[in-house]
Amino acid sequence: MATFPEAREALKRALFRVFPDAKPVPRWAGVETWGAPRPEAVVDHDAPGTYDPKLTVVGIADRKTGPVVYFLDPGDYFVLDTHKALLTEAGFKLGRGCIMHQRKAPFPAEALEELFRRVKERDAAAAAKAAEASPAKPAAKAAPKAPPKPKGEVDKYLAALPESQRAALERLRKQILAAAPKATEKIGYGMPGFYHEGPLVYMAAFRTHLSFFPGDATTTADFAAELEGYKVSKGTIQFTPEKPLPAALVKRIVKRRVAENEERAAARAAKKAPRKAPAKKAAAARTRKVAPAKRPRSSRS
Repeated sequence: MATFPEAREALKRALFRVFPDAKPVPRWAGVETWGAPRPEAVVDHDAPGTYDPKLTVVGIADRKTGPVVYFLDPGDYFVLDTHKALLTEAGFKLGRGCIMHQRKAPFPAEALEELFRRVKERDAAAAAKAAEASPAKPAAKAAPKAPPKPKGEVDKYLAALPESQRAALERLRKQILAAAPKATEKIGYGMPGFYHEGPLVYMAAFRTHLSFFPGDATTTADFAAELEGYKVSKGTIQFTPEKPLPAALVKRIVKRRVAENEERAAARAAKKAPRKAPAKKAAAARTRKVAPAKRPRSSRS
């Protein structure tokens, strides 16, 4: 009779030759078990019982009568009865879901290997039949990603625009914020506005064009040479998605407006600051002596 360690090693060799991806799976106390994955097409996920229908489970245990091999095959619990002739000729005694080796001879691993091979071939044939019965469906087209939901007032304004206008104003928006990183944005006068120490610039979309509002007529006049080719009115520069404003020009205009606002803010702060007395006058006031009051003359009687 083969010893348990010999039988265990022989079983493992036979199993891994047929199911090289089998892995240890704890199933029963005192039984060493391995599980080999089955084709998904033949897995019955609603199958009753305590076993895993996705694995073909094989176990071995050391009993008084000799090594006992447990075989639990999902989908065909009586697989041992199906291949009874193969196993009995090899010297195994069949029980319910197990086979026992009692012959005084080397463990017949060849018979088990043949059993594993038959089970694997049966599952492969069943998977092919299932594939023929239900041909693979064409992969469903991925649903287009929904655009991100607007977060603020300016985002909502831009989201409502046609694609070309939205893209052009988004580009202008990034250029403005890059030139004025401390600026905040909000809707003012119905348009996206940018603020830093007061209003800086605005932008807007109209039916036939886009507009950039750099503050006042002085600004547009000072950059008149660089604005040739664009329609310019008092404090307004018109452009189109096909002909956007040069990024370098936007940067210079915005930085100029930032400098103007900061200068005005500093002037306002200076006016509000309390005036300090000159240092010399303050020192003189502290050291000035007060003359003593004169006593009234006493009258003689």
